[in-house]
This record gives sequence, structure tokens and C-alpha cells, in this order.
Amino acid sequence: MKISIKIFRLAGNGVKTAVRRERLKREIERAALTRMEDAARDTDDFRNVVREWNRLDKNNERRWDRHEIGRLSAEMLHWDKQNENDEKGVLKGWLDTVIPAPLDHVWWRQLLAGNFLDVIFDCPHEMHEQTSSRPVFDILQTLNDNQKEVLYYWAIRQESPRQIAKRRGQTDRNIRKVYDTLISRIRGKLYTRLSPRYFADAPLTVAQRQFVADYIAGKFKKESRR
Repeated sequence: MKISIKIFRLAGNGVKTAVRRERLKREIERAALTRMEDAARDTDDFRNVVREWNRLDKNNERRWDRHEIGRLSAEMLHWDKQNENDEKGVLKGWLDTVIPAPLDHVWWRQLLAGNFLDVIFDCPHEMHEQTSSRPVFDILQTLNDNQKEVLYYWAIRQESPRQIAKRRGQTDRNIRKVYDTLISRIRGKLYTRLSPRYFADAPLTVAQRQFVADYIAGKFKKESRR
């Protein structure tokens, strides 16, 4: 057993050493290329520099391709070919509801990174599952469906009152009024939950302690008057 463990350790050390050597080799090549670039004076010298940079870029692309999963010989399911000879076509219109463009959207980046909880509970009626604060969790569950929708699209989706009003078939003035009343009630309930711990000098997060201090100072009342 001890021998096998030692063998695995030696093998691991050998792999780490090879990785370090390969990384050191790439760093030496880049340093040499930088010196070559600084010493270039005529057209031929700059052509050699460009040729070396292209070689390194191609090596990097080949190394990155090894970690990408692709279907080079299969037809891409989310593209419609306009001609048979087209390698790619246009994005299918009905997939806009499933695959938002671009895929660099935060929602998809979280999904591809394995953060499924934020995606699963990304809706007005499940948004209370996205908080780790017990007081906020309890307060959000007491809201009705209309209040949850306004709070979700305003605070989480960062939509404007006009966008929310268009979505709900209301005026933006009505949406502002609903949000101001809603956020005032949430702050009052949150203060009721946190103030006993604040005055008892019990453990609170920095954000919670700052919230109670601002509420006592009347900062939120000044904001609501603006």
C-alpha cells in the first residue's frame, strides 16, 4: 500500500514538473519574441515578428480547441440553412424564447457555470429562494402576486417603471406608487425584525447594521419625499 502511494506521488510530481517546464518554455518564447519585437528595425524584421506571433496564436488556438466540445460534422440544430452549401444559416426565430442572444448573458453564464439555483428560482414567485437572509425570506413570502411581480422586475431585472407598466398594462405612475408603498412596508418590517438585535448589540452583518442606522436617521423617509 505504501509503495503504491509513493508511486502515485512520484507520478503526480512528474506531471507537475512537465507542466512547469511547458509553462516555462512558453514564457521564454514570449520573452524572446518581445525582445525581437523591440529590436526590429526594418520591414523584414517586423514580418518575422508577425510570423512568430501568428505561430504562437495558432498554438494557443489548438490548445484551446482540445477543451471545447463541438460537433463539426453534425448539423447545428439551432441554425436554419438558407442554402445547402451554407456552413451556417440564421438563428431559428422560435429559439429566441429558449436561447437568448447573446449567450454572454448573465443568466446563461450562471447556468453554464453550474449555478442552477439562481436560474431555477428566477421568477417573481420564487425569488425569496435566492436570499440567504431569513428576515428577507419571510418578508418576501408575505407579498401578494402583484407586489412580487413589481419588486422582481424593478429590483432584480432592473427594468424601468415604463417597461413594467407596459408589461402589466398599467401606467408608469401607478407602478412607481406601488413600488414606493411596497418598499416602504418592506423596510418597516425589516427594521422591526432587525432593531432588537441592533440595540442588544447582537451579531448582524455590516449591511444589516447600516440599514438599521439609516432607518433610525430617517434617511429612507428623505428618499421617499424626492
